[in-house]
Amino acid sequence: APVLSNAQPGGVLAAGTTQATLSVTSNENATCRYATAAGTAYGSMPNTFAITGGTAHSSVVSGLANGQSYSFYARCQDAAGNANTADLAISFSVAAPDTTPPTVSVTAPAAGATVSGTAAVTADAADNVGVVGVQFLLDGANLGAEDTNAPFTLNWNTVGTSNGAHTISARARDAAGNQTTSAVVSVTVSNAAPDTTPPTVTVTSPNIGATGVSGTANVTATFSEALDTATMNTTTFDLRDAAGTLTAAAVTYNATTRVATLNPTPTLTQAAVYTATLRGGTSDPRVKDLAGNALAANVTWSFTIAPDITPPTVTATSPANVATGVSRTANVTATFSEAMD
Repeated sequence: APVLSNAQPGGVLAAGTTQATLSVTSNENATCRYATAAGTAYGSMPNTFAITGGTAHSSVVSGLANGQSYSFYARCQDAAGNANTADLAISFSVAAPDTTPPTVSVTAPAAGATVSGTAAVTADAADNVGVVGVQFLLDGANLGAEDTNAPFTLNWNTVGTSNGAHTISARARDAAGNQTTSAVVSVTVSNAAPDTTPPTVTVTSPNIGATGVSGTANVTATFSEALDTATMNTTTFDLRDAAGTLTAAAVTYNATTRVATLNPTPTLTQAAVYTATLRGGTSDPRVKDLAGNALAANVTWSFTIAPDITPPTVTATSPANVATGVSRTANVTATFSEAMD
């Protein structure tokens, strides 16, 4: 008689399985049958494997149900008519569905806590099979994406939530779809109101309309609040003459004193009018504070460089004063202390 082996399936099949393929292997070509009662003679077995005649034999059985165990008994007969007199059992079961929901609780923030900025939200969750995800909830609505890996945690940016009382909870689910929502934790959100006030210029130097300004003076502006240093440069703070020609300069900003300084490269022209401009308005480049608020509009002021009121002097003459023996053809020269008109 054939030698039978490799009975399949075995063990526990997944819940929801409604059919399975019975299979056995014989050491020689044979025809195999199966029955649901042990000890049934080969000739009395009611079922022949759908695929048989070789050494691999299989047949599909259906109508399986959750939580049930099944046993089938196989025997085979070779071409010479030798049949097995003992069964090869094929035994398995279908798992009962998981109907046990997970447990879950919020572990942070603590009940009654006051939160601001970015707050850590955490939860503990457990299940008889396994937790596959935890969804945090803010006032019953999803807060962020579901966390599918323990430890279950979320960084909550509370700035986007209105100040006042709110509730945090967590919903855990397992692979079978069972869900549990935790008890809510009440917290209070308390964030400072966002800065929406644009900066202003409180002091300028030289003053607006100033006259007699030194040609080597720096131009400065003091602000009402700290600025974003990256927005203070030669594109947002410049100096031009009356013709609109840009004056080369270096621009610096002192975060401690909130003073911006424009240091002209050349000495400014005597008696000339210059206009300083700090850029604001709605289009970049603009001067901005640390919250990103820009100057509401351009800030401009003009001043006049001091005229030259020092008379020229003669620093040398030729021939020298009271010189004698001067050639009749010599030129008479005078050297001045400054350029002459």
